[in-house]
Amino acid sequence: MNDSSLSSSRMASNSTYVAADSCIRLAAVQRLVGSWRDVDALLLILGVDSRSNETTRQLMNYLVFGLAGHQLTDMSLGFDDETMEDIMFLIGCDSVYVYCNPHNVASLLPVVANWRCLQLHCLQKDQFKDDDLAEDFKIRTFIQMTEGIKKIGVPYGATEGSFSPMMIEKWPLIQGYALDDYGTGGFFTMHHDVVDVADRLVPLYTTLDVPSMTYLITHILPTFEHHWNDLVAVVDIAGSDGIPALTENQIAEPFNVYFMHGQAQRSVRQEGSFSSLCPPRVLVGLNTCRAAMESAAKLSSSPPSKVVSTATTIGSAAHSGIATHMICDCSEPRGALSCTRTYFFLSGHCTLTTAETPTSDSQQLQHIYMACIDAVLEAINTYVRTHSAHESERSCVRKLRHGVSHRKLKLHKDILKSKHNVEFAMTASDYMGRSVELNDGQYYPLVKTIRLTVYDIPSVEHAGKLAGSVSFGESFMDSVILTQSDESDVSFSSEVIVLTSSIPRVTSWMAVGWECESRKKIADLLSESMLRDLTLLVVNNQFMRWLDGNLYLSDQAVAFEHSQLGFVYLRLEQLKRLQLYDGGSATDVALLIIEYKEDINHHLPTWIRQCSTLAVSILPNTATHRTFYRQFLPHLKSGELNGPVLEELTSIRAEYQEIYSQLCFHCAVLAAGSSATPMARAKDKFANMGRFINHLRASKSLHSTIVSDHDLPALVAEPPMLSANDHSAMPHFTHCTVTVLTGVPGSGKDQLAQTIVSWDKESTKWVVLRQPFDSCEDFDIESFQSSLMAITKRLGKKLSASMKRTRVLVITPGLTDVREVVSAILAHPEKSVKEMMKIGSVTACIDCQNCTMDSGLLFPNLLENCAIGLVNNIVWTGPQLVKDCFVLPTSGLKSSFRNSPQDIRQLITMCNPTASFIDSSQGNTLREEHMDLILSEDLFNKGLCVRNRLLFHGQALVVYCLTFAFKYCVLLFPCSVFSPHRAVMPIKDFCLVCLKFHQPLDRKELASQLSVLKFGNKDDTNGEQPTVYHIKARVMFTDSSELSELEFVRQSGHLTVSPLAGGQTSVANGHGSKAVVPSESCFVFFGTNLSDGWLKHWLRGCRPKTELKKPHRTRKDLSSKEIEHIHSTHRHEPLPPGIFYNGSHYISMDGEKTDKHPLLNEFIGNFLKAENDKIDRHNKAIDEHGVGDMFD
Repeated sequence: MNDSSLSSSRMASNSTYVAADSCIRLAAVQRLVGSWRDVDALLLILGVDSRSNETTRQLMNYLVFGLAGHQLTDMSLGFDDETMEDIMFLIGCDSVYVYCNPHNVASLLPVVANWRCLQLHCLQKDQFKDDDLAEDFKIRTFIQMTEGIKKIGVPYGATEGSFSPMMIEKWPLIQGYALDDYGTGGFFTMHHDVVDVADRLVPLYTTLDVPSMTYLITHILPTFEHHWNDLVAVVDIAGSDGIPALTENQIAEPFNVYFMHGQAQRSVRQEGSFSSLCPPRVLVGLNTCRAAMESAAKLSSSPPSKVVSTATTIGSAAHSGIATHMICDCSEPRGALSCTRTYFFLSGHCTLTTAETPTSDSQQLQHIYMACIDAVLEAINTYVRTHSAHESERSCVRKLRHGVSHRKLKLHKDILKSKHNVEFAMTASDYMGRSVELNDGQYYPLVKTIRLTVYDIPSVEHAGKLAGSVSFGESFMDSVILTQSDESDVSFSSEVIVLTSSIPRVTSWMAVGWECESRKKIADLLSESMLRDLTLLVVNNQFMRWLDGNLYLSDQAVAFEHSQLGFVYLRLEQLKRLQLYDGGSATDVALLIIEYKEDINHHLPTWIRQCSTLAVSILPNTATHRTFYRQFLPHLKSGELNGPVLEELTSIRAEYQEIYSQLCFHCAVLAAGSSATPMARAKDKFANMGRFINHLRASKSLHSTIVSDHDLPALVAEPPMLSANDHSAMPHFTHCTVTVLTGVPGSGKDQLAQTIVSWDKESTKWVVLRQPFDSCEDFDIESFQSSLMAITKRLGKKLSASMKRTRVLVITPGLTDVREVVSAILAHPEKSVKEMMKIGSVTACIDCQNCTMDSGLLFPNLLENCAIGLVNNIVWTGPQLVKDCFVLPTSGLKSSFRNSPQDIRQLITMCNPTASFIDSSQGNTLREEHMDLILSEDLFNKGLCVRNRLLFHGQALVVYCLTFAFKYCVLLFPCSVFSPHRAVMPIKDFCLVCLKFHQPLDRKELASQLSVLKFGNKDDTNGEQPTVYHIKARVMFTDSSELSELEFVRQSGHLTVSPLAGGQTSVANGHGSKAVVPSESCFVFFGTNLSDGWLKHWLRGCRPKTELKKPHRTRKDLSSKEIEHIHSTHRHEPLPPGIFYNGSHYISMDGEKTDKHPLLNEFIGNFLKAENDKIDRHNKAIDEHGVGDMFD
């Protein structure tokens, strides 16, 4: 029994829901990790790097591909083992690190892109071709992932008590950790405490969520049904002549083989005790009495793999003749599914009888069995409403007694009052068949089974003897979502799917001669006109759904024949109405609706009573369709028949609209044959399959989170209902639309805000909520909500009187998670604010060149601020991309590891495939259709957006708002099941630093200093040196007397300088006060490890160069050239007495010669005096006009 996997391409086509299921499973793992005191993070390494550890692969299958991956060989990851080797996860309670390679990243992205706090490590294809480079990158990534994490859990899967941390030191990747090239200083286990957590992960695999439930319905249940049908086929093949010779063992053999084979697989591949599972049992006739059934139960209480064989024949299990019935009780080898049915070898129905009370044991047993079916279904509905097994039992017994009384059965009243005769059993099991005890008042996402048995029913034919027992049981699963209307208490919405409802609830064979003769006689009577291969639907009938058979029509009657159940015979005068709807086209399914009089119910088989309408579908483009229109339709329309004239409908009646849709889908599945997908076949069996899956997905995602009644329809994919306070239906003067802009610093969100404010000034008045320019504080929820309150009070009375509509524009500061902003608005403590402030849209600004840090990791909250369900539009504010025109660092540990902006776009697109993507260089959006999206008033509240928001962020939105508005209810949910936590990226190292000064700066010097910032420390990846990523400033330059606005984005090198706009009187800051034009220069730096001293030193280098004081010069300060220059200048000066110049030398009277002027020292002294006078004047000027430190 091998589970088949969902391929990557199929997952990508339905990525939103697969991603939601994967996020739910990730949250379950993170909650589990958060509950362990000895584990900080969970490490998963696949393939050769972990020596192909299968327990690790088991958890990886569970997480990534959204299926029930608890069986090691049942999952296919969508690519070969060699490619799968390069996958590595490190999962903490609030973050996830993923390493993959270029070949499998496309398969992983559709599922993991929506994980909160995700950091993705991946090389480009050309880099990955270098094996040495790829291995080096993998090891460095592994070291970076595990850095700072002391206690690490590994799903190693060692036998109990045999695990040693040194076991993982044999893993190749772990060995690479200790290589000298990476400077880790020792083995992995020397720096990290390693724990084997394989046994602790078992609860994850036994939990029933949407992927495991879908697999159960589309794969396990069809196999279960197939073997059940084989069981029924044994009787079909035997025929009326061979039925008496059949033994219980022969009938049960197909299911016994299936069960024992499954148990053999379980004993090898799964752990735990499953002794509570009972093998299949088929009991016929008198063997269904309580004493015989209890005896058989004792024999089967041996190990589940041992099936007790019985040789009792159908012909010998009755007081006389053959046995009237048999009880089939079968369980799926996993134990999650169980089904009980009572089938009859005698129909006990005579088509033309007028008796209203049972006259045979077969009729008596059938009527009681029908009452049991009604009672069990009522018990299921009661449990779904109350989550009480005791209340469910009471309603079941009450419904059983009412059904017996209503059918006028001659049954002693004490029989149904005795627990010896009426047994109600309710059990629950997880996905792997482990029994779980149910407590009243709590919801359990488990498969429940309700079985009702009525023992020792007295015989009608043989006084004082027993006819046997009847039993009926169904397996079902329910889903619960806590809801609350505006002013009511907390309630819950429920949805249920009866998993075994597709197993025929009613089956009978005509095993005696008089029944066969009666059937043949009716067939001969009606054989003049017959339609083959039709599908019958009994409207409002819970005993069965679809029946395939033949339709007969004569001048006297219309009848439907089924191979097992016989005839449904209706005389034409008993019909009330005949209607036909064919969709107006010969290519549509035709629906023949037959309504008959209710007073003829006692003439009909027991399984069709309590109904008054039959619907027969006729497939188009078939011989049956042509025969009906050529032969049947003229007779039905002629009025010559002894019955109502056929009425052709131009439109389907409202009460049959759902029936017709179901029949069309059923016929489409039949027409598709073997090409129909498993999900299509499942939806054909369960009319509410789609709604239940959506409901269960929401239940698993939200857990005990309370949902508004107004959001529930969108959450479970029902048509949205227009509520009284739905802003989309209100005129604009009754509410104020809030537009939210988010993005990392330098993303262009401020420029986009200016474009928005100036877009429609004539009809819109904007109130802008932003962080004050010189503020370095984090987002303050209380201050923000105070601003919203102030706006509401100020505008409350003016909205209807003003000709202009007022809108609020919110610009998130820094790296603020947009979820916090949304939560602060949606859960404002003041009801008036919540009613007036309506979020219209949320837009994220992304510059693909400004998405990563120097370490190669994405900026914290970058993907979170593009999250599905929260963000409606994503604006690409960077330059238009040309393939391979430039690269930027991403996930490498060195700048040599790079990805292109196209890769960044792909990642963000996968993160939010439902968003609208807009190209806008630096936020200068001018196209009207783009502005309509950004300024939309209802995008945020569209059904799909609401659904995704609750699925992906429902718990977190409520957790953020617990202190203001929401009440938490855990009435239905055990307290130990859910522990909400807020996932936060490690943004503590990022900071904002604001510096103010009064001196002007030099443009050239500033440009030079910015160049130093851009290229000075790119290779510093140890995080110790200061790193500036973004600068915004209001600064005065030496060549201007006005302040200018400056913005510099280091990663992209983008620099903008523009005049500072004056006024801004219509713009409010985050505290509700009007902004003013500053009179001093101000720089705001965003980065890591920033200090005031380092930044001040950097800013001082941006000042214009000033002259310093000069010292006096002396003879020693003169160079030889200067002395030569002085000499040449004065060589013709008058000579002292007694010295003459002969043209080449100066000669004294005593004959001494020199080539220097005798008065040269005097000339030098005069020169020095003149130079020092200039220096004195220069120094005096500096003293008079000196400039102090710019920060004094």
